[in-house]
Amino acid sequence: MPEVDGTLLHSQEKGEGNFEAKLGIMYSGMELESKKAKHRRYRLKKKVIYGGIEGADDFGERLYIKDKERLGPSLAKNLLLVSDGARWISDIAGADYLKATYQLDWWHYEKKLGAALPGQVKLQQELMKLLREGKREEYHRLLKLKRLVDGPSEELDDLLGYLEENWGGIYGSRNLRSKVGAKEVRW
Repeated sequence: MPEVDGTLLHSQEKGEGNFEAKLGIMYSGMELESKKAKHRRYRLKKKVIYGGIEGADDFGERLYIKDKERLGPSLAKNLLLVSDGARWISDIAGADYLKATYQLDWWHYEKKLGAALPGQVKLQQELMKLLREGKREEYHRLLKLKRLVDGPSEELDDLLGYLEENWGGIYGSRNLRSKVGAKEVRW
């Protein structure tokens, strides 16, 4: 399973701006650390770690090559790449070399939803219910109605854009499981 993320760093060089450092980890699987432990904890098996400041395509390819060098040809036919919604991560998931299924991390989405609709817990819960049920049109209708009633909101517009940009990953894991069965997905 590949896991990747990035963070913005400020250059220490005079006149240089910010740049994004990317970090990725791929591993062959997980194993239960202890059957007797109070809480289940897993240990990653055969880890490959790569970091860089290059563009997304180069970063993704180099991470993939490092994985192949260390772990050999993948036995997994299906990979799942979970993301916080950064465009470059979903692009890596769909690249020919990786061919992973993209999944938006719902925790990040709920965080954005809370920022767009602060203090409106019932509305947030209703929107999440619609999303879980796959009711995209009803979801959009409710948000657009909210915008009509309350007036323009940059946060609400950002939320709608974020959802549209990541819609292909909303149900990634669900779609993958329905296609191949849970045992064939490499986590």
